[in-house]
Amino acid sequence: MNSTPHPLPALHHACYLLVALAWLVAAGSVWHSIPFKRAVLKALVGSGVIATTLGLILCGWMIATFLNASSDLYEARRTARSQSSSAGTNEVWRPADIRIEFLDDWRLRLNGTTIPAAEFEESLGELLKNLPEDPSADILGSGDASYAAITRVLEQCTRAGVKNVSFTLPEAP
Repeated sequence: MNSTPHPLPALHHACYLLVALAWLVAAGSVWHSIPFKRAVLKALVGSGVIATTLGLILCGWMIATFLNASSDLYEARRTARSQSSSAGTNEVWRPADIRIEFLDDWRLRLNGTTIPAAEFEESLGELLKNLPEDPSADILGSGDASYAAITRVLEQCTRAGVKNVSFTLPEAP
C-alpha cells in the first residue's frame, strides 16, 4: 500500500475551518455594528454567533471525518482491486479448458470440433477425462440457438462436474 499521506484529510479540515472563520468574521462585523446601548441584544447576538460557530466547526468536523473515511475506503478498495488484477492474476484466472460454441440448435463446436448437439454430453465426458480437476468452460452463444438448447448444454456441463462456466454472446455486427 502507498505510504504517502493522502492530501484530502487536511483539505477537508481546512475547508470547514475556513467556513467557520468566514462565518465568525461576517457575524462579528454584524455584532460590532450593534450600538453598545443595546447590551442585551449585543450579548444575545454574541452568544448566538459563538454557538453557531461551534456548531459549524462540529458539523464540519463530522463531514470531514466522513469524507476522510470515504476516501480511505475508496483507496483501500482501489488498492485491493489493483492488487487482485496484477500479480495474483495468474493464480486466479486461467483460460477455459473447454470452449463450447453454438452454431445452431442442432450443432455445437466443442474445442474446435463440430459435433451434433445430441452427442454433446458423451463428447464432453470423453474430453473431461483428459482435463485437470475442476475444469472451466466458456460458452459462446449464437443468435441461431434457442434458450432451451443453451439451457440443456448448461445443465449437461453441471451434471458432468464443470462448475466454472461463463457464457457470452457474440457481438452484434
